[in-house]
This record gives sequence, structure tokens and C-alpha cells, in this order.
Amino acid sequence: MSASLDDVAMQLRTWRREDGDPSFGEIARRVGALRAKSGTAAGVPGRSTVYDCFRDGRRRIDVALVVDIARALHVPDEQVPEWRARCVAARHPKRRELPVAVQRGRPVRVEPFTRRLDAILPETSVLITGMPGVGKTQAATDLACRLIDRGRTADALVLGLRGGDEGAFPSADSIVDAACSALGARATGSLGDRVRTLGDALRAHRCVLVVDDASHVDQVAPLLAGMGGVPVIVTSRVALELPGCLHLPLVRWEVREIVELIAGIAGARRIAGERDAAERIAELVDGIPLAAAVVAARVRDDGEWSLSDVVDALQEDLGAVDDAVHASIAATYRVLDAQARRLLRYAAMQPCADLTIDQLGALVDLDAADAEQVVAVLEASYLMHRGPSGRAAMHALVRSFAAARARREDPPRARHAALDRLAARFIGEAWSVAAQRAGQAEPGASRFGTDLVELTGEDVPEWPLASGLSAAQLVLERAERNRSAVIDLAEACAPTFEHSGMGRLAMQLSTRAVEAARHIGDREGEARAELSIGSLAVRRGESDARTHLERARVLARDAGVSRLELRAVNSLAVHAAQSGDLAEALTQFRTAHAVAKEHGFDDVEPMLLDNIGITLRRLGRLDEALESAESAYLAALALGHVPWAASALSNLSEVQLLLGDAKAAEASATRAIELAGHFETRVIHAYAATNLGAALAAQGRFAEAILRHGDALRLAEGFGWPDLEASVLVNLAHARLATGAPEDRARTREILGRAVELSEGFPMERGRALHALGLVALQEDDPERAEKLFRDALAVIGAASGPEAQRIRTDLETQLAL
Repeated sequence: MSASLDDVAMQLRTWRREDGDPSFGEIARRVGALRAKSGTAAGVPGRSTVYDCFRDGRRRIDVALVVDIARALHVPDEQVPEWRARCVAARHPKRRELPVAVQRGRPVRVEPFTRRLDAILPETSVLITGMPGVGKTQAATDLACRLIDRGRTADALVLGLRGGDEGAFPSADSIVDAACSALGARATGSLGDRVRTLGDALRAHRCVLVVDDASHVDQVAPLLAGMGGVPVIVTSRVALELPGCLHLPLVRWEVREIVELIAGIAGARRIAGERDAAERIAELVDGIPLAAAVVAARVRDDGEWSLSDVVDALQEDLGAVDDAVHASIAATYRVLDAQARRLLRYAAMQPCADLTIDQLGALVDLDAADAEQVVAVLEASYLMHRGPSGRAAMHALVRSFAAARARREDPPRARHAALDRLAARFIGEAWSVAAQRAGQAEPGASRFGTDLVELTGEDVPEWPLASGLSAAQLVLERAERNRSAVIDLAEACAPTFEHSGMGRLAMQLSTRAVEAARHIGDREGEARAELSIGSLAVRRGESDARTHLERARVLARDAGVSRLELRAVNSLAVHAAQSGDLAEALTQFRTAHAVAKEHGFDDVEPMLLDNIGITLRRLGRLDEALESAESAYLAALALGHVPWAASALSNLSEVQLLLGDAKAAEASATRAIELAGHFETRVIHAYAATNLGAALAAQGRFAEAILRHGDALRLAEGFGWPDLEASVLVNLAHARLATGAPEDRARTREILGRAVELSEGFPMERGRALHALGLVALQEDDPERAEKLFRDALAVIGAASGPEAQRIRTDLETQLAL
């Protein structure tokens, strides 16, 4: 019976040759078909995962998979049980036998734990699984009692298979022998003969068999095969593959159920005045009834503890639920192999709520295929779970347990090395996202030698929220230990965060990067971080934007990084334009354009030409603006830079509209939306959508215009660019005003009120919003309020230059004269 892992691989290779040497991809397909036929949720394994099973030198194997491979290679069914046993023996070569705890008679119900499976009364075999503490044993007890109460059985035989450490558990032989002994049955012969003897004895005594806490398929599969209609209830912390057995995975309890459990243990009077605290306990234990039962018993038995005290204790430390829950988790932890234990411990030490398989692999230095196998083991053991996106997470109580184990079992050096690997993985992903979001233009690269991590196109749009938040959390927590990682991550993903509506996080990361760069004397890093802060401050209309940008320009010049200095000058020009000094902005943009030409920085030409065009448009030099926007578009196309091409088209549409060509403006904005949506460029998409709305309104198509402005608003809301959101709100309000519908005025007033709030620090947008509010007041026949709003708008716009400012000023003066 004994075998090594290499023996297993050699036998698989022999069976493969005998089956005509099918490819590993074909074997994977066959395994998937077998699993689908049997209703197994595991699905089709990866080709590389199957290949690894045939390779010598493995430290662990997936027993269920190698059994399925044997079936896929047409090994006769009668040989499969022996093959499974060989694989288990190879996986646990030093397995020790543990005794079986036997109890006969009606089990004792724990009343608050009942009602979980009331609707189920199975005919034969049932497997109840779930994470530690979710109530598997109590559910099995309840099922057994109801079978007795309804006369289906007269008695129960409960076998407790107490799991020990890895490789220590009762075998099928000892389980059958213990059960036969309890029933007074004389068992002899092979395992199959003894199972049949046990089945006869159970039928004679009309017993339901409860096998509690099974660790492995080979412990219980032989029993199920020979019971012949005897009801068998199996509980396990692992999702065992037991064909023909009804699988009942227990889910975490709902808040209402946990509150009822607490009331049932602590007493309804104790919680009558603390219902909110009971519900908060239910949230903190996240649906694990054992944890709730422990704290409820504390409240019941100790008059000094209230439910509010329990809430405070749990918020300080989830370990306050007592050792009972951790002991339950420990029983599952002990039967894991060393690799799975290590992954669980390291995953608990990092701060992120969930991780991808690749990120988990980085923690323990495993490739994706091996990490997938380890995570599958943890998932089958209910110590990890995956969301719809495939990211793996842990229940809070499991994390608490595993973190405590990590602090006990892993030296600090090993834990820090694991977190450094994960941080490097995050930063590599961030640079990959930055490269792909930049289109085909030169995206830049890590100054610290961080390698890009290959990500698929589907992963890129989701990365900022799915992994970016986690990356920043991890790196910022470890800023004192690894300052270069803070700088590296900030340079990789501050622009990504900004363009994904995560400006606050970009600001926080860049601020910490400034501190880190100063500490290690990295002047270029400090310049880049200051530039990021200044650019964000410009977008948010903050007064210190110029200070950060000037500092970035000086630092970049001192560091000799011309491209960085150019970017600082460009941002200073944007700030000047935003402040209303359009002449200074135009001078700065043209200076930056000349510097770019001088140094051969052709990749930034579309951006600079676009900014020059925007400034010319605001100055009323529309023919020049049209030429500049068209040049920006052509330059972006030549570089293959889709986002900049979309931006140029969006700005071109505004010029065309001012020139009176609403149809051309509509076409340009529509194309800009197509390009921006393709690259998930949310800011450009929002600008293009509101520009399209303006083009439609100019054609009298107000209902369509309102829809397009609504699209823009959904993109702009909460993005962190208040000037953008305010501009869209004012455009939307003007389209609504043009419909003349009296019933819409209250909503329009509300929209403009929000625009006024957002436009603090943006004189032009604030003036536009106040102007529109005055028009609403006139429609509502409130001339006094209208006059005040018009005067406020005139004061805000002041002496701002440009045709739009002049147009609004003229209209305001006309209204006030009337």
C-alpha cells in the first residue's frame, strides 16, 4: 500500500502510455467532462496543473485530481479505491492512527443551534460541510434527532473522528472496527466484508450513522459504498468528493439568526435593551454561530459583562470570542499540509481584504499553478473563499487565528520577506496598468528596476479599485521599512488613481512619497511626487497648487530631468489658465512645446498642442484653436495614443460648436466618446459626453442633450475633479432650462446649487452656475433673488478674459440693467 509521490507520478505516466499518450490538454478536458457528469464543482483543471501531476519531485499532490486523472485514463472502476488509498498514503507517508470516539443513543440537541436544516430530511447519505464554527455538528445532531422523532430510525451511532496534526486521523479500518464493536457485531475479513457486517448491524438496530469531522475521502467512502440504505450523516471541514451523497454546505448565519441565538443563550431579557449591540455582535462575528454562542454564554454567566462590553471587546480584538472558535479553526488547520498552512498564515499578515491567486503566490513564492492548487485546498477546507471575480479572502475569525499562528510560527524575517514579495508584485502590476492605460506611447518605467507583471486587458480597468487600494494600503503600512516602494508605487499609479476617481488616494500616496524621497535623498523622486501633488491640487482648485508645481520644476531642473521639468511647466500653465490668466497660460504652453521640440520629446506633443488649443479657444482665437486641436488629434494618431486622440476630438468639438458648426461638433464628440470608452478613460469620456450634449442642445434636441449630460454626470460624480462635475451640472441645467418645463425648475435649482458648492476655487464655473440660478429665479418670477445672483456672478467672474467670460458678463449686465 505504501508509495511515494514519485511512485504516483510514475504510475500515471504508465497509464498514460497504455492509453495512447493523450496530450495533457486532452486529459484536462476528459477530467472536466467526468466532473461535469458527476456534478462536481471543481471544473476543468489547467493543462499545466495536469502536467505537474506527472512530474517527479513534487512535494505535494491533489489527491482528488490524480484520482480523476486515473479515471480519465480509463483505469477500471474497481481499481480506483485502491489507487485513492495509495495516493493518500503517499501524501501522508507518516500518518498516525487516532482513536475513534464512539457514542450510541439519541444525541443531545443544543436548542439555539437547531432550525438550520428544518426543510431537509434526507433518505440516505448526507455530507454537511462548512467553515469552522458554522454549526456542522449541531446540524448533524438535529438531523439525526429528527430521523428518530419521525420513526425512520430508532437509535444513533455517532463516530467522532478527532483530527490531529497533518497525517494523523483514524483510517476507514479503525472507523469500521470501532462502529462494529459499539454494536456488538463481530467483524472479520477484508474492509469490504467488515463494512457489509456494519451495514447489517445498523439495519438490525435501526441506527442512523453519524460520522463527525471526517478529514479525508478515504475515511468515509468505503462506509458509504456498503451501507445499503442505512442513513449516514457525515460532517467535514473539507468539501469531500463523495458521489451519491447529498452535499449540504452550511452558509454563515444571517444577522437575525445570530441575534436569536444570542437571545436563546443569554436570555431574551438580557438583550431586550441592547438589541443594537446584539446586531453589532452578529456583524463582528460575521455569521459564525459558535463565536456568537461563546460571547452569549459569557454574558449569561458573568453579570459584569453586557452585550455592549462584548462589542467593545470584539472591536479591540476578535480573539475576545474565546479560544473555542480558534480551537475549532485549529482542528482544520492541523490537517492541512505545510504549504497550505504557510499560505494561510502569510495571507493573514497582510492588510488587504482579498488577493488574486498570483498575489497570494507571491506571498509564498509560488507560481500561479501551484498557488491555485494550494488555494483550492484552503477553499475546500472553508478557510478561504472566492468572490465572483475569483479573488480569495478569509473570514475575519480565520484571519485572526492565522495571524496569531504566523506570529508564533514564522520568524519576523520570513514574514517581512513575504510582504516585500507581495509589495513587489503590486508595484509590477501598477507599472503594467500604467503602460496599458497610456496606450502605445512611451509609458515610462520603474526607476527602481521593478519588472512589469503581465496583466490581461480585462484586468486593467478593474485594477485601481480591485488591487490598487490594496497595493497602497500594504505599501503605506510598510513605508518606514521600504521607502523606495512608496516612491515606486506613487510614480506608477498616482496618474492611474487620479484618472479613476481616486484622487484622495493619489494625493496621500504622493505626499508620503515626498517624505520617503527626502529621507533617502532621491531628488527626482521628490520632484515627481511634488508634481503629482501639484497637478492634483490644480484639479481640485486648491490654493497651494502653484507652490508644489514650482517646487517640482526646481527639483526636476536640479536633478537634470528635462522631461520632468517640462511636465511641471505644462502643469503651471494649466494652473494659470484655471486662474483666469489665459495670456500667461498660452505663453507657458508654447514655451513647453518649444522645449519638447528641442529635446525630441515628440510623445508629449499631442498633449501640449491640445492644451494650446484649449487656451486659444478660451481667448476667442477660434481659427487658431481649431488648427491646434486638429494638429493634436493627428499627432496622437501618429503616436497611436488613443486617449490623447479622444481628448483632442473632445476639445475640437467645443471649438466647432463656437464656430457655429453643431453637426461637426456632434460628430467629433461622438467619436471621442467611442475612443475614450474603448480605453476606459473616464475623464475624457465625461468631457466628450457633456460636449455632445451641448452640440445636441444647439440643434434644439434638448431631450437627447439632457440624456448625454446625464451620462457625463454619472461619469464625473465623486471623481474628485470638482470643476468637471460643476461644468457638467451647469450644462445639464441650461439644457433643462431650455425646455421651459415649470415642473423641472425645483430640480434644476437643486442641480445648480450643487454646482455652486463644487465650483469654489473655479471662478468661471461658479460664475456660470450663479448666472444660471439667476435665470431660474427669473422664470420663477423672483426678480430680487435673480438680481442678487446676477451681481454675485458678475463679482465672481470679475475681469476674467476670453469670449465666454465676456459673453456671460454682457448678459449679466443686460439683465441687471433691465
